[in-house]
Amino acid sequence: MAKKTIGFVGPDGRTCMCAYTVSTVEKEKFIGAIIKGMTGMGPVLDAVRGKKDWAVKIFPVAGNSVDDYKSAIITAFENGEIDCVVIMPEDLIYEGIVNELIDSGYGDRVIGLTKEAAFIEGDKVKAKIWMRRAGVPVAPFKVADAKDLQQIKSIITPFIRNHGGAVFKYPYSAGGKGSRPVFRVEDILDVWNILLKNYSENYKNLHGDNKWPLLIEAWKSEIEISFTALIDGKGNYCILPTAMDYPLRFEGPPSQTNPVTGGMAAIGMHPAETPDLIKLVGDKVIRPFVKQMKKGGILRPCILYPGCRVSMDPVTGEPVDILVYEMNIRAGEPEMQVVARRLKNMGELIVAALDGRLDAVSPDVRQDQISICFALVTGPGGAQGQRGYPDSY
Repeated sequence: MAKKTIGFVGPDGRTCMCAYTVSTVEKEKFIGAIIKGMTGMGPVLDAVRGKKDWAVKIFPVAGNSVDDYKSAIITAFENGEIDCVVIMPEDLIYEGIVNELIDSGYGDRVIGLTKEAAFIEGDKVKAKIWMRRAGVPVAPFKVADAKDLQQIKSIITPFIRNHGGAVFKYPYSAGGKGSRPVFRVEDILDVWNILLKNYSENYKNLHGDNKWPLLIEAWKSEIEISFTALIDGKGNYCILPTAMDYPLRFEGPPSQTNPVTGGMAAIGMHPAETPDLIKLVGDKVIRPFVKQMKKGGILRPCILYPGCRVSMDPVTGEPVDILVYEMNIRAGEPEMQVVARRLKNMGELIVAALDGRLDAVSPDVRQDQISICFALVTGPGGAQGQRGYPDSY
């Protein structure tokens, strides 16, 4: 049987690591391809140019627009160079890359949700309401007008009293940097000012002088853990190995001087990972969520990435409850880098997701190893102008 080539679409480390892992671990069946890759790959390509044993195919993309990516992907499909693709960046999904590929006749070869489903990550208020309707357990939350400090205080003060803290969340795409925790009433004003400083222009562009939706969640001190689930078009799902990232600038809890900057490093497995925990998230989160997707007509092969807090029994150490703080529609970065390295059959799982038979394939996980990644050099920030880690190279 001829090898299948799986293209991982995007400009970052998760894209490169997934392609490399597929090409090396499953080299008898699959070839991993990078569609775009990181800017810094130029010198790497020069270093390996001409080497016949270079494991990964690389397809350059002219720019960062949906049309640029669409052109590169369709050309590779038409030339028989790629069999299927996994869309990694959420921005491409928001902007309709999957819709474009479906309209071009390649929808059955694409893992990723359509623009109509992008609200799941792109509008956290709508997603919270949607999840609650689906029966997915979510953290206590309320919605305020970001311009109304008195309303915000009236929500946050009882959250601090009853839960020990609250989280301000800019409810739209913020590259993983839209959360602002507050633990003391006297800090509300400072945190509010920081939020407005960072997102006022975004709010104005979206809502003008109308209400600026601000999601406010109760802070929970339970174990934080994110899960990666591969979903097929029939609603079958497969929960992949866990990972834990280190998103804070410095050690210690989040605060005004220790912001959440994005993924600085990751390790897998998560210390709390057990078969019981995987079953818990499947039963309470993924299954009802996928059922609601099917009911809403937005189910298709995709990746879901719920960020959760898990309560553990203090005596047995077993997981007893779970709350979802947010649902993402792509693989995590940097978490997916370590998830990929723990999987022996990621390519097989991707093909099964496209074929609608994830019920027949289980993840083959390296149980006797851990996987670690960390940033050696970091750039100036994200495509939407987010500041870098932490603010400069």
